[in-house]
Amino acid sequence: MHTCMSGNHLQCRIVALILLAAVLGLLSSGCGHSHGHGISPTLVGPSALDPQGARQPTETTLAASLAELDALPIPAGVDAGVFAELRSALARQLRTQNSKRGTSRLVATPPAGEANRVNDLSLTQDESGEWHLSWHYRCSGDYNQDGLVSVGDIMPLAVHFGESVERDPLNEVIDGNGDGVIGIADITAIARHFLVEVADYRIEAASESGGAFALVDTVGLPEGERTERLQLSFAIESAEPANFYRVVPEDAAGNPGDASNRVGLPPKILDVGPLIGGIEAPFNFTASVRGAPPITYHWVFGGDATPVYSFENAPAVSFTTTGLHPVSLTISNLWGSDSFEFTVQVTREGDWRMFGHDPQHTGRSAYRGPEEPVLAWSFQTGDAIASSVAVAPDGSVYFRSHDGYLYALDAFGQIEWTRDGGPNGYASAAVADDGFIYIGSDYGFVGCVDPEDGT
Repeated sequence: MHTCMSGNHLQCRIVALILLAAVLGLLSSGCGHSHGHGISPTLVGPSALDPQGARQPTETTLAASLAELDALPIPAGVDAGVFAELRSALARQLRTQNSKRGTSRLVATPPAGEANRVNDLSLTQDESGEWHLSWHYRCSGDYNQDGLVSVGDIMPLAVHFGESVERDPLNEVIDGNGDGVIGIADITAIARHFLVEVADYRIEAASESGGAFALVDTVGLPEGERTERLQLSFAIESAEPANFYRVVPEDAAGNPGDASNRVGLPPKILDVGPLIGGIEAPFNFTASVRGAPPITYHWVFGGDATPVYSFENAPAVSFTTTGLHPVSLTISNLWGSDSFEFTVQVTREGDWRMFGHDPQHTGRSAYRGPEEPVLAWSFQTGDAIASSVAVAPDGSVYFRSHDGYLYALDAFGQIEWTRDGGPNGYASAAVADDGFIYIGSDYGFVGCVDPEDGT
């Protein structure tokens, strides 16, 4: 072991200081916020977590920043004179900004203001049904898009110096003053937003319009070279997405910047009803929907209904004729619309026009049955009855029997007429909206029968 003797105190102190500086250098390089696309600022203290786990800010000084600026190498292919001019302009503006602050200590802050606000957040659904948020990175002056506005952002400015915005997709990011050309004036955005930092984006959600947003997750900046404006995305894993989303940038200390535009869940019609009802009472329509409020409704019922259309969410509608009526519903909000067309069946009391009651053969009536059934009448045919009975809106009853006849009875069970029904007694009759009776046969054809006389 090497020991410093009392005669070499000065030499020992120098060695000790060199060793201490080396240790501190290793510590600062082993922790902190990474900015891999430029020279990192000299950190004063930790930049990620302290021993108690609290997030700490990114810090530096004007002197350290100017030293880093002087140490920047000239990028390949860049004119030395141009680079010197850019470096001098940035140093001059940093000193000017520092004099306005009145302190040499520089602490990172999150993005703020319209120039730094994410304004293109979108919510889309892919073919598998999964929802995705996407947005573009915005941090004015951060030309290398590494998450921190620093002296390193002069490098891409120098590489693309004199180019138009149209020449390269990245130039839209580097054109800090928005004049369409990469020039020395774009230095100003670096100086003005110096040490503005995006450590990550908070994904926040809310259920109500105007309600409080809650944290869902965070998204950091991806690694890799930037060739255009950086785009970020987030997959919403929940099967029931929230109604509203936004993203909020935050710095390494967890301080939030300005929130993005708010996006809402587009509307979707999940169910409508009722699909069957009587002509004697109004249909009380309702719809089960999802989507960000407010949601507007537009129902269309047709000329045989009162009202013909409605903008209520749960309208009461009366129909003047029985049968099938087309109905449509369109719902809309600020983020989209959805439409659904369906058919409702309007019946009279006792109406049962076909096997299973309706075209869907649900076997469901619009009316409640009696609590204690009482036989009203009966009718005897010459053989078994295996077909389903069809009941017309006026109460007339139509059915086939194995005795070979098609029967028509009135609402009181009295025979109106009979006709040859063919040998197949299993096929059930069906009554159309115009009252005509349709029935199949074993002869390979469908018969249409006049309800007045059976012809």
